[in-house]
Amino acid sequence: MLLTNRRHRFIFIFLAGMEVAWFLPFVLTLAAAWRPAMMHMNAATTQALDNLLGAPPAALVLLFWLTLLGYMLAADLLNQRLILSPQRELVLLALTLLTMLGSIRLTLYPTASLWDLSWMGSAFGSVFNYTEGWRPELAMIIANAFLWWRVAMNSGRDLTFLSVGVSFRLGMLLALLGNGLLTGMAHQPAAQGVQYFWLFFGFGLAAIALVRIDDKAVVGDHSVGAILPWPRMGQILASVLAVLGLGAAATSIYNPTTIRTFLGWFAPLWSFIGAILLRLLAFLFWLISPLLEWVVAWMRDLLANAEFLQPQSQQPPADLSQQANQEFTSLAEMMSQWALLRYCMVTLVIVVAAAALWLFFVKTRQRQLADEAEEMTAGEIDLGGNLLQRGLDRLRDWAALWGRFGLSNQLLAAISIQNIYANLSRVARQRGYPRPLNQPPDQYLPMLTLAFPAQGERLARITNAYMRVHYGDLPVDEGELTQLRSDYQQILDAPENGEA
Repeated sequence: MLLTNRRHRFIFIFLAGMEVAWFLPFVLTLAAAWRPAMMHMNAATTQALDNLLGAPPAALVLLFWLTLLGYMLAADLLNQRLILSPQRELVLLALTLLTMLGSIRLTLYPTASLWDLSWMGSAFGSVFNYTEGWRPELAMIIANAFLWWRVAMNSGRDLTFLSVGVSFRLGMLLALLGNGLLTGMAHQPAAQGVQYFWLFFGFGLAAIALVRIDDKAVVGDHSVGAILPWPRMGQILASVLAVLGLGAAATSIYNPTTIRTFLGWFAPLWSFIGAILLRLLAFLFWLISPLLEWVVAWMRDLLANAEFLQPQSQQPPADLSQQANQEFTSLAEMMSQWALLRYCMVTLVIVVAAAALWLFFVKTRQRQLADEAEEMTAGEIDLGGNLLQRGLDRLRDWAALWGRFGLSNQLLAAISIQNIYANLSRVARQRGYPRPLNQPPDQYLPMLTLAFPAQGERLARITNAYMRVHYGDLPVDEGELTQLRSDYQQILDAPENGEA
């Protein structure tokens, strides 16, 4: 996510800000709904939570945005470490728990002594004894759980224009709903909801612009394969600010008062059109009135003898004395009376949430481990197959090469070229430029140029040689193979940023 190339890094950064901007109105609405119960449980921590959530929208978004970026960076560092299961899952669980407890300690108990751990009992009690009343600690746990869920979702997402566009449209609907609840249910000023909406649009437009540039850089015919330059990044931010400024200026003109004034200028015209339409409607009813009268008479005759319209005999009232004495226990009463049942239900919810996060992170880790394995072509990997199946696939590819070149030096040269291209593809994926499935090598060349700057000529020679031996039966002589090996070594020895 953050430890990748510059363009993808900024896309994830802006997506994180976009998600925080639509999520915070829901947090504020939830805190406002729980505030009476939280004041009854603990007035001091409730006041601390009010001080946190009462910050200006820009400051609150900045705080949660930096927190989410910190969680994303921690997940990136964990994914880069070669930690096997189950140690990796334990580290992830401990990291999630520590961040939740740390946020509670820093925000709700900032003045508590360093060795005073009584707040931890209140934190765990807010989860397992929620029937006694809502506590501020539970609100912080829910907010942190959402942030970690977004980290897990972003760990394996595709940064395509379609994917990010769908996220932007869904986020816009959630922002409308959240800000509507914030102003309607939480009784916050409308200006506060508008500020969250502007922040969402700022982050969202920047992410959309960057992902569009990324798509064009990958598949564009005239792309030179350069990384995102800082002047271009400044142009994107300036364009986003200009769009937001024009939108804010348009709101001073396009508002209900201006619209009513504009429509009032045409009041005589609306009155004239209304009178014409009213007379036209009366004329149409006069034309079809005979048909309507015939339909009404036919329906009256049809329903005259209908059985379901006949009066029904009265039924004796049921004896409700026994039912009145029966007592029904609701699920909420059972959870309040039976502590063991409540603890089991809360534990089940925690296990399900932890399992969901684990599945997302494990899926991402498996994809990364699969990317590190060398293969003949990126489109022929079978992630679900076993070692024997992959070995058989490798032998099948070699057999196809042997059928075209025979048992000669050309066969060894073809295998060497395929291995060179596979290793370059693997290194490119590690640098954040994977080869999509079934993409031809010539179309993947711009992405290789992004992964290995200033190496376009050498990459073109290796790509052309790979296509010759993989898709056809054109041989490669010893001189060309020596040149390709030299190109391969110089590409790997070159700095990643392309500077000498």
